[in-house]
Amino acid sequence: MREWTQACEDAAQGFFPDDGDTIINIPRSSTRYAESSVSSVPIGATVTVFSRQIQPDEYVILRHVIVSGDCIAKFQVFIDGQPLATKRTWWTKWNEDFWFNTDNGGIIYQNEELIEVRVTNFGEHLGDFEVSVGTA
Repeated sequence: MREWTQACEDAAQGFFPDDGDTIINIPRSSTRYAESSVSSVPIGATVTVFSRQIQPDEYVILRHVIVSGDCIAKFQVFIDGQPLATKRTWWTKWNEDFWFNTDNGGIIYQNEELIEVRVTNFGEHLGDFEVSVGTA
């Protein structure tokens, strides 16, 4: 995992800094969302709502995660099993956003890292939950 710290003028142009890393500027408008949902999550249970394994020859810029549900819940974003961020939904606020903004628009992941979003149902009944993950 590393923060995207520098951008090029042209989104299609890459360059090689002294450390050999390739950094490419991806316009914010190129964010794509993948959606996933789970239903009938038991009270107190933690389940994975979204999971994506980065391919060996791929990199992903994590920008935005939208979470929602019909119960009180705790949502967590994990990278390779390690928690990155946590949000809780409550009675009057069922929707939350995780923004992963750096100066240039996101956090870059590569080399077979696993991105997951998990939810724990703290409500009083079975819960339905949704997640949208925005990447470039």
